[in-house]
Amino acid sequence: MSFTFIDLFAGIGGFHGALHALGGEAVYASEIDPAAIKVYENNWKLNAESDITQVANDQVMVVQKHDILTGGFPCQPFSKSGKQLGMDETRGTLFWNIAKIIEVQKPSIVLLENVRNLAGPKHINTTWVTIIRTLRSLGYRVSSTPLVVSPHKIHPNYGGTPQVRERIFIGATYVGIGAEAANTEPDQLNLSYVMSGWDPQNWDLKKQLPLEKAGIASNKHLALSSTEETWVDAWNDFVVTCRAENIDLPGFPMWSDFWKPKSRVRIPSDTPTWK
Repeated sequence: MSFTFIDLFAGIGGFHGALHALGGEAVYASEIDPAAIKVYENNWKLNAESDITQVANDQVMVVQKHDILTGGFPCQPFSKSGKQLGMDETRGTLFWNIAKIIEVQKPSIVLLENVRNLAGPKHINTTWVTIIRTLRSLGYRVSSTPLVVSPHKIHPNYGGTPQVRERIFIGATYVGIGAEAANTEPDQLNLSYVMSGWDPQNWDLKKQLPLEKAGIASNKHLALSSTEETWVDAWNDFVVTCRAENIDLPGFPMWSDFWKPKSRVRIPSDTPTWK
């Protein structure tokens, strides 16, 4: 089977590895982390250095035609759903850039991945609904039922690994803008066959995740740096102070950008003012 695909928010190429094994050819990859870009190029001999906000927007579309679009996109806050604004609801988010590519190139299949909380209690009626609605408005048949998978639940014969990493996957197929099928609810993909006959408690960590035999000398590279020790101490003080004052710890991620001086943060031109 021969097909082309693009790899957005590519990391070191998880999607690339799977699709390459199925006979796919990557025609474009996008990643902004310098370390990941080096690993990606070493693994797949393809330069992934690209900022999606600069190559896929209202003025520019560098991404070429392809059969399958993949992307493990960062889940930035979305506009509140319910206004029926279609793609306008996603403007200012990285999903909007994905949607622009989909709108122009119309790949046959879209496969997106994100954290489970994308369809969690705080987001299923806002962010999740917006994504599904947008894909349908672009002519895609997609299930509104979240598909959550973790490697540790998958039978090793099908590539399972002893890693608890629950992720949500969105699979959408192009049926045409305005097509009746785009607004019908398909059955969600049934993955029971890759999980049946396997107990996640049966992973043998000594066999599956063998540790290197290391002497005292070779352990030095594992030690925390003075900067890292400062981070740990500061976080510990934060936790202790909050508990002493009976203050709940934040229940949301505090991204690394929150701790950088503004002069060192790359802010795309279409970022909302509040962000």
